[in-house]
Amino acid sequence: MKCKIENCDKEILASGYCSMHYARNRRTGDPNIIQKRGRKKNKFREFTLQSFSDKSKRTVDKLLRFYRIASEIGISESEKEKLTKQAVRSNGTFSFEKLNQIADLLLIKSWIKKD
Repeated sequence: MKCKIENCDKEILASGYCSMHYARNRRTGDPNIIQKRGRKKNKFREFTLQSFSDKSKRTVDKLLRFYRIASEIGISESEKEKLTKQAVRSNGTFSFEKLNQIADLLLIKSWIKKD
């Protein structure tokens, strides 16, 4: 027997669909919907990468990690600003590694509070 989708001559796997249409139906609820492969793009990450185009993706990920952790813990915007100022070196440059260390400390403190 053939798949119940019009113009599909593949053999039935389950529920009247071939393997491709059955998988689409399970994923989306509609066997005719075709989705792009791979992860959905993180628009905030893309924006941050463009804003810090002179920095590596790894460096930008450190910045994003800090903001993600700070947001999950519930730190206010003014507190985030104070914490990011702690990552400024004496010569005025920004230390993304220091910011990553601050994020680690925030995470550890939040775990201690839970216990």
